[in-house]
Amino acid sequence: MKNILTRLYDDGKQTLGEWRIYEKENLLFECKILELPYKDNQSNKSCIPKGTYLVKKRHDQRSKFKYPHLHIQNVVNRDWILIHVGNFYTQTAGCMLPGAFFYDLNKDGLKDVTSSEKTLSKMMELLPESFVLEIV
Repeated sequence: MKNILTRLYDDGKQTLGEWRIYEKENLLFECKILELPYKDNQSNKSCIPKGTYLVKKRHDQRSKFKYPHLHIQNVVNRDWILIHVGNFYTQTAGCMLPGAFFYDLNKDGLKDVTSSEKTLSKMMELLPESFVLEIV
C-alpha cells in the first residue's frame, strides 16, 4: 500500500492538499487534506515538513479525540501530530484534517474541508495499523 499527500497550495493561512491511497498501481481512495501553512515546523503554527513518516492508528480514551484517528510518528522537534476530524484551519493546531471536498463552509473566503468524520472513517477502514506516508 502506498500513501502520498501532495500539497497543492499554501496561502500563508492554510495549506491544501490531496491524499491518495494506492494498492500497487490502483487508486483505492482519494481525499482532501487541510493543514496550517508551513512556518518552519513551529509547534501549533505550522504543518510538518515534506518527507516520509510512519503513521499509526490510535484510539486512546485519554485523548480529547474519543474516536479512532491517526498519529504521525517521528516528526523532528514535534509531538502529537494527528490526523483527526475537523473542517477549518483554525481546528488543526499543526495536525491534518481530512475531508471529501474543499468548500468555504463558513464564508470567510478560505477553503474548508467537508465530510471530515465520514472521510476519516473511510481512511481507517482502508489503512493498516501502521503505514508509511510520503508528503510531497
